[in-house]
Amino acid sequence: MRAEGQADKRVSVYPQHISNEDFEDDSFYPLVIVSLQKVEDAVEGSEATIGLTFGVYGEDKEAWRDMLSIMERVR
Repeated sequence: MRAEGQADKRVSVYPQHISNEDFEDDSFYPLVIVSLQKVEDAVEGSEATIGLTFGVYGEDKEAWRDMLSIMERVR
């Protein structure tokens, strides 16, 4: 993915939260945080609900396009 004025950058994926080491600056963007929301374990099957949090950073007003692109790829 390439944001305006930046080189290609891979999307970082974090389980549950961003680690403290990565949170010290904005280098973790773009990101997806995958979090476990709910688990239902039944005799006939199980169901898990996850949450996806997307994040991007951009100085321009077009950063939303980067986020939409990431969301479309995950979908």
